[in-house]
Amino acid sequence: METSRKRGSADGATIVDSHCKKQRFDFKTTEDINKMSIKKVPTTTTYSTQWAINNFDSWRLARNSLSVEEKIPENLFINGNEEEVNFWLMRYVLETRKSNSELFPPRTIYLLLSGILRHARQVNTHAPNFLDKIKIKFQSLHAVLDNLFKELQKDGVPKDTKHAEIISKEDEIKLWETKVIGTENPKALLRAVFYLNGKNFCLRGGQEHRDLKLSQLVKCTSPSLHYLYLENSSKNNLGGLAHFKQEAKRVTIYSNSKAGDKCHIHILDLYFSKLPPDTWKKDYFYARPLPNMPSDPDKPWFSPVPVGKNMLATTLKNMYSKAQIDGRKTNHSLRATGASELFQAGVPEKIIKERTGHHSLEALRTYERTTTEQHQAVSDILSAEKKITFQQALHSKQSISQQHSIPIHIQHMAPCQTYHNCTFNFYNSDTTKTKQRE
Repeated sequence: METSRKRGSADGATIVDSHCKKQRFDFKTTEDINKMSIKKVPTTTTYSTQWAINNFDSWRLARNSLSVEEKIPENLFINGNEEEVNFWLMRYVLETRKSNSELFPPRTIYLLLSGILRHARQVNTHAPNFLDKIKIKFQSLHAVLDNLFKELQKDGVPKDTKHAEIISKEDEIKLWETKVIGTENPKALLRAVFYLNGKNFCLRGGQEHRDLKLSQLVKCTSPSLHYLYLENSSKNNLGGLAHFKQEAKRVTIYSNSKAGDKCHIHILDLYFSKLPPDTWKKDYFYARPLPNMPSDPDKPWFSPVPVGKNMLATTLKNMYSKAQIDGRKTNHSLRATGASELFQAGVPEKIIKERTGHHSLEALRTYERTTTEQHQAVSDILSAEKKITFQQALHSKQSISQQHSIPIHIQHMAPCQTYHNCTFNFYNSDTTKTKQRE
């Protein structure tokens, strides 16, 4: 029988030799610790920082080529003092332009400065925060920004705030009708799963789909059949020191018999049943679909290889192209559509917030989009001879919309009646009387 050899330590603790018993602690090397000590930055943030510093360097080189006396130092953010940084940043925000020489909108200028500040902090941990309005040394920079933004607003330079476009019900119906999404073949099924996951779980278009794992969905039968989505990590909850007390997002979707084959539960069950065993072992969610249906119906529809990053990034865009639907939709449109539909249905903000994972109501409300019917209802209120409520005007518009959606042949269909001993003459729209029956 193998025994452990023990020896004493200076603090009275007992140390067990590592070769005798499985080590309790996972000791790290200096290299391991150095890697963990480097702050991890999201890929999009790294890209944004590089974009900002590239713009600044382009401006610096162009300005230095024209000026003999005033030269912007290359190491401005490493060795430059607050006065020098303030001096050159005032000129930068006034002189920087797009690649086509057009003016940047205010928000883009601020994003450029934010990226430059991140770069400055990377090369010099003691770099001053020139975006801090309390800093006296940078008050002139803030005054320049304030006046510049007012001029841009007055001159009609459009704000570049972009929101993901909402997917209309008509577009969604067409995606199903054209079998771009559906259950008929591997590709259609994968697209259906992606579509419903993005909309119903309110997933962000990029990283959250790429990082999605099979283990994040748990099937439950009580109190009724449903799937529980468990968030691992997201933009709003990275799990670091700032978020370690924050609860992860949990979203529940229940079976809906009225949805038939379009029910999210049914789609997920079918998708899971068609996955190869290796997919479950490796725990990636989106598997690459086979090009053709297997001859054996019991064989998997998917290969044990994850869908590529680029393919996932353009999934919704490709759906629209395949269904020949106009519009510039991105994967993020699914999240925006899910939240917007809940707003329009009058779902309480607290429930929507739990589904989207937003920290604040202000951020959540960016998804509260207005509809054409709502704007038409407002116009009717303002032009009406008698006072009407918003709900009355909106109901009137919705009723008209529903009437227009009814096919003409149904609108003109006669009510059902029973006739005896009568002669009927049948006509169609192309000819005169065609046939007489008794």
